[in-house]
Amino acid sequence: MESTYRAAIVGAGRKAGPIDDERMPGDRAWLKPWGHASAYQATPGCRLVAVADVNEDKLASFGERYGVPVSARYTDYREMIDRERPDLLSVATWAPLHAEVTCYAAEHGVKAIYCEKALACSMDEADRMLEACRRNGVAFDYGAGRRYRPGYRMMRRLAEEGQLGRVLQYIFNGGAGALMHSLSHAVDTALFLLGDPEPAFVQATIIAGEYDAAANRWDRDPHVAQAYIHFQDGTGAHLCANGARWYTFSLVGTTGLAMAYDNNSAYALRRLVDPQTFRSEEVPFPPFEDESDTLVAIRELITAIENGTPEATRGPMTAAHRGMELLCAMAQSHLQNGARVRLPLENRAMYIPSR
Repeated sequence: MESTYRAAIVGAGRKAGPIDDERMPGDRAWLKPWGHASAYQATPGCRLVAVADVNEDKLASFGERYGVPVSARYTDYREMIDRERPDLLSVATWAPLHAEVTCYAAEHGVKAIYCEKALACSMDEADRMLEACRRNGVAFDYGAGRRYRPGYRMMRRLAEEGQLGRVLQYIFNGGAGALMHSLSHAVDTALFLLGDPEPAFVQATIIAGEYDAAANRWDRDPHVAQAYIHFQDGTGAHLCANGARWYTFSLVGTTGLAMAYDNNSAYALRRLVDPQTFRSEEVPFPPFEDESDTLVAIRELITAIENGTPEATRGPMTAAHRGMELLCAMAQSHLQNGARVRLPLENRAMYIPSR
């Protein structure tokens, strides 16, 4: 990279940087540098130039840790964007601010945005984000990080090369989690591993959270027990989120099964030997070089800027928007006693608070 790209961060909280402190030696679930700040600093041709946060104590601590000068620490993200003119912007605030920050950045010269999940709190917000990025040619990557991990990319490659036979379904098995904040990971991974197909309908059951019909708003980010997504190509995604904390992600084909387990730490591949007796055998998972998902995402954003191809990242706004609509459709399905909800979703103003 001959150019130096200027990066800035909105939100000086956990994922912006300090999350790296949570990784223990030998932990393969998420790889360092995981936080945005350390990943920018580790990316050749990229320089972290500014940070914004309304909490001045947090802002000062973050700035000192990552070498951001006092003059480049802002309590107003708009002022930071206008003055610093960053090429790349990380949106690491809680979800209620994502649409506001993303739209302002896209309309004021930022070339690439890396936005944490949940994408937004309503489809109205997500629609505005999609339109702002499209209209201004802004590259986008979404913070559901498994799209950027080489192991999951190998799983998708196995499917694309026909090594699993005809892919039929994706299965997620994990502990109960909030719809927007936690299940967003499993939904985005389903989309990615299945090749980002067009959804047909969604069904789901929620076990915690209350909906106020008059306000068209949930009182919290609801918890999901189970959900099913049917895609137009005939594939399906089954999400069991009311079980033990296995955190496994399986891609099932007619002749093979690829699985990520132990929360991204290990991978397995099985091939069907005799379909009459259901006998299968484990075969070596193809080798790959693992690395930080945050690093991969930032590199892709820079490449998109250099090539003038904003939709060429692996976590584009179109995929993030689709995943958001699936999550909102799950909430709507529950409100209709588990009925099928077809997309596009009609109730685009329904508000689901998330962090």
